[in-house]
Amino acid sequence: QVHTNTEEGQMRPDMIVNLPGNRRIVVDSKVPLNAYLNALEAESELDKKQFLKDHAKAVTAHMKNLSAKAYWSQFDDSIDFVVLYIEVESAFSAALSENHHLIIEGLKNRIVYATPTTLISLLQTVAFSWKQQKAGENAHKIIQSSRDLQERIASFNEFLNKIGQNLNSLVKTYNQSIGSWEGRVLPGVKKMEELGVKAEKKKLKELTQIDRNIRELKQS
Repeated sequence: QVHTNTEEGQMRPDMIVNLPGNRRIVVDSKVPLNAYLNALEAESELDKKQFLKDHAKAVTAHMKNLSAKAYWSQFDDSIDFVVLYIEVESAFSAALSENHHLIIEGLKNRIVYATPTTLISLLQTVAFSWKQQKAGENAHKIIQSSRDLQERIASFNEFLNKIGQNLNSLVKTYNQSIGSWEGRVLPGVKKMEELGVKAEKKKLKELTQIDRNIRELKQS
């Protein structure tokens, strides 16, 4: 359980809800319900009304006491309000019936009331926010991976282009050499053969020029 130390002692909220962006929501659920439970078991309508008034006062007092703790200043990156969780829906309704300004007074003191229904909605919203952030992170990773792939493809394209240029240069040099062979070397060989000088083991093979160009890379 998360806690923080202050001059007044150790402060320990009941729950911390982590939000995207390293933000936090502090949740407190220590509101007393004794007076409300007494109202449910009251034997007379008069006693019931008194217990419900006491219940509303207890909720209001707890709200102000919780506000005085200023949890939002005790925890780094905390949202500047605290959620006061009341685990019984009807207990909150009963307090609100006795004190119609309960919600407004809470907001003035940076306290937001929550019941099981509203707390679940809050947590679902937070969960959706986390999914949205995760989706955004994944989209960023996909974009970055695509850029990296494009860079590698461009590098490979440049490599193939250089190979093609070298092959074209090599073919050109080869064809020029064939021309020199046919124009300068081969006539001398034939004269030597006419004079009776021939290679005994190996015969000269016919050399032909390469008339094909290296295929160019297409960009699209």
